[in-house]
Amino acid sequence: RGLIGTLAADPDARARPVRDVMSAPLPTVGSETVLGELAGMLNAETSAVLVASDAAGDGAPAYHIVSRSDVLAALVAAERGAPAA
Repeated sequence: RGLIGTLAADPDARARPVRDVMSAPLPTVGSETVLGELAGMLNAETSAVLVASDAAGDGAPAYHIVSRSDVLAALVAAERGAPAA
C-alpha cells in the first residue's frame, strides 16, 4: 500500500515505527552500472534504484537515488544533445 496509503487509511500510523510501513527495499547498483542496465531495472514495482558510490573518497559508501524521472530526463537531454541536469 505504501506510506501515503497507510497514512490515509490509518491516521494513527504516524506513531508506528517506520519498519512497520516500509515497502520492499530498492535494488542497489554500483556507480559503474550503465544507464541502460539501470533503466531496465525500473518497472511498475520498482520506481527507483539506489546507486552506491565512494563519493567522499573515504571508503564509506554514499547512496544516491536514481528514479524513473531521472532516467527520462537523461534520455531527453541526450536526444537534444544537452548534458543531463
